[in-house]
Amino acid sequence: MDHRQYPEENRLLLDIAKGLPLFSSFDDDALKALTCYCRLRKYGDGSPIFNQGEYDNRIFFLISGAVRVFRDGVIISVLRRSGDVFGEMSLLDGRPRSATVVAEGETRCLVLDASCLDTLPELCRDNFRYILHRVFTTVLSQRLRATTEELLSARREIERLKFENRHLAVSDPVPY
Repeated sequence: MDHRQYPEENRLLLDIAKGLPLFSSFDDDALKALTCYCRLRKYGDGSPIFNQGEYDNRIFFLISGAVRVFRDGVIISVLRRSGDVFGEMSLLDGRPRSATVVAEGETRCLVLDASCLDTLPELCRDNFRYILHRVFTTVLSQRLRATTEELLSARREIERLKFENRHLAVSDPVPY
């Protein structure tokens, strides 16, 4: 892409995208093409970014601030690192949003409208999808590992409590 034809407002987005670890495998031309479909969005504290059950093709990359992720009203995660991704599951499986995401404090996100990728030439579109799916595979793998650790910790705590409960029942029986 000719640098002179690249819109000035997208230069900021390009600089932001270059700073995100998830885009480290993208070359400058690929990032320039991708940022044409991105917008920088700002959210105030408590502002909903999207709601559980909505259909949407947007993917969010946290730039600054933090977001709380809720499922059925229960907080399941807080994302605080620049480059954290959210909203990708709906794009991958074509189902409605599985959670509600709310800004915590002043929050900025790079937002990619993935439905725009369909307008790219086939080879370019396939390359972008391949790279994005590789990125999402990494993100989902990290989340699965963290979830597995949380599950293991919860099971250990359950076993510890069962043991304590049995021990208390044997050492201090309840009188009738």
